[in-house]
Amino acid sequence: MSRALPSLAVPLKAIAILTTVLATALAACHSDPTGPSESDCSACLEPQILDVLTTHIHDLEASANLLTGHPSEREMVCFFSAPGLTGDYGVPAAFIFPVEVCSKPVQFDPYCEDNRCSRLSCTGEGAGWVVSYYLEQPASYSTFQFASARLDCAWRESAPGISFTVQTLATDAQGRRWDMAGSGTMDPNALDATETFPALCPRGALALRVRSSPSGGEATLSLGGVPIAVLDASEKLVPTGSCR
Repeated sequence: MSRALPSLAVPLKAIAILTTVLATALAACHSDPTGPSESDCSACLEPQILDVLTTHIHDLEASANLLTGHPSEREMVCFFSAPGLTGDYGVPAAFIFPVEVCSKPVQFDPYCEDNRCSRLSCTGEGAGWVVSYYLEQPASYSTFQFASARLDCAWRESAPGISFTVQTLATDAQGRRWDMAGSGTMDPNALDATETFPALCPRGALALRVRSSPSGGEATLSLGGVPIAVLDASEKLVPTGSCR
């Protein structure tokens, strides 16, 4: 004797309801907020972060002033600084006078002292050269722990200034990640640098833009293209109030 199969109408209805509930919950989790939450912004604008970045901005400006007018085929120049890599731990300005002018591609042996290495290279493009600074191994400086740090300064023949790239992997004593990648130029009349910190703010990557000239300087810290901190009249990085 055959038996009728139990009705699936109720289970299917229950599954449909459950699916709708889950879809609604997932949509709420992944919906785009109108802007950074106040708590997230507070984490991005902590006084310690702004103080470290303010010091770094002034270090960049000081290096630009020291190196102005110096790079040439007979004078290689560079600097070595980053957030947390300042004062005695960094190099505000370095001036190297090569025995011969660069004429072909060549990379010289590095020179290392106190875990800090420098290396000179000729690019092979006219008298162009590159000066590289990097940490020989991971190191602790003040409240920062660096897994790595590297900065390259490049000069093209007849150029009035240098271009540079920088990359660091670092954390501070509070566990903040100060990983950074940046680039910029230092010309006789202008400094222009952009640095990105992908993991410093829980809301997203922070971008620091620093520009200066004989007429003055400015710096902007942005989140998602929105300026959330700028240099004030006292040359200190302060919140704009736009991060809400």
